[in-house]
Amino acid sequence: AHPGGEFGAIKKPVLDYFIETGVKGVEVRNYYNTPEQNSSFYALAAQHNLTRSGGSDYHGMQKRSRLGMCDRPQNQLSKVILEEVLDSLPN
Repeated sequence: AHPGGEFGAIKKPVLDYFIETGVKGVEVRNYYNTPEQNSSFYALAAQHNLTRSGGSDYHGMQKRSRLGMCDRPQNQLSKVILEEVLDSLPN
């Protein structure tokens, strides 16, 4: 799921619930996130030692975002985050 985005966001009590129940990661970057949401989710992940992830939100050709699309610089994943996701995968 996408906790942020320009169409609304998951509220903090809901995120806290997921963390309390054992969620292992959070999407810190998404095509639709605002820069403030990126910062907030990044801090949340760091605070709770969560794996950070992100994506282009591709749902098919009928949507405006495309697979791997990163035309919003504030939502491009850094190499560090991509390496963290790869390192968290089971061997």
